[in-house]
Amino acid sequence: MRKVLPWVIVSMLGAGEIEITIEGVKNANGELSIGLYDEAKAFAKPNAKVVKGVFVKASQGTMVVKLVNIPDGVYAVSLFHDQNSNQKLDTNFLGMPIEGYGFSNNVYPMFRSASFEEARFELMGTKEMSISVHY
Repeated sequence: MRKVLPWVIVSMLGAGEIEITIEGVKNANGELSIGLYDEAKAFAKPNAKVVKGVFVKASQGTMVVKLVNIPDGVYAVSLFHDQNSNQKLDTNFLGMPIEGYGFSNNVYPMFRSASFEEARFELMGTKEMSISVHY
């Protein structure tokens, strides 16, 4: 038992936390959909596998959301303001988003989605970040 216990403590220490300050939420309609990804092929794609995904009630202005029990590693965050609660990012006829969205590192490419490489960050324990929502 003594040999197992240190491994359990070390494994518990490897679970981190990401605190995301979300700025510029336009209104309190609907919810924010937040996805944490650990691979480029899934990043910011509809129905893709996420490490952790949460929906939180929208609140106008600034919100703080914590993702807990996240193993150390390399990740990227994608979020959108699902104002009509249909659980998808609505777009216009050109495919441009009509609901607010944002990415870790505040990447904001003009005519495409951010890439995993642009939005990636390393988690080692605890990470605080700020993401601005663009409409």
